[in-house]
Amino acid sequence: MNLYLQKMSNIIGENRLLKFSIIVLLVVSIVNSFMTYEALHYQRTILIPPGLDNKVELDSTDLSEDYIKTMVRYVSSLAFSYSPMTARNQFNALLAIFSSDSYPQAQTAFYELARTIETANVSSVFYLDPKIIVNKKDKTIEINGLNRKFKDSVIVSDGQAKYTLTYVVVDGKFLLTQIIPKDEKEKKERGK
Repeated sequence: MNLYLQKMSNIIGENRLLKFSIIVLLVVSIVNSFMTYEALHYQRTILIPPGLDNKVELDSTDLSEDYIKTMVRYVSSLAFSYSPMTARNQFNALLAIFSSDSYPQAQTAFYELARTIETANVSSVFYLDPKIIVNKKDKTIEINGLNRKFKDSVIVSDGQAKYTLTYVVVDGKFLLTQIIPKDEKEKKERGK
């Protein structure tokens, strides 16, 4: 009888321990589910642009100057250094950086330029000057560089090129609105 009572008390103790373990697992599971649900609200997706090798800060309305300069280097390599074989693909990648408002105008301009490049068999190399002037207040960027254009491996033009880029920041994302050659910008300013 004593042996039977000891087995019964052991089984009752085991059942209590199993019930306690199930309750603990249930509570942990509920807490984990709640924390996972809350974590989804704080989740951020960060896209790192090509060539970014240092820390940058950004929020929904402002970007650090290092981030802007990195994006400008990327944009300038896509827009100004091309060959007849790569122009269309590079311009497609560049159009992904334009804002939705200025996309149609940019698409027309760059597709026309790609057609001209392919027809005339012209290549271009742009050596960006390290001095990039960023005006965060007006959301403009001024860049200078040496632009060499080739036609069938013969230099057609070789000179300084200056551009003004305008941009917007949408949800922490750098988006271009315009790329204006400096001589066109000066003509517009004189016309006002």
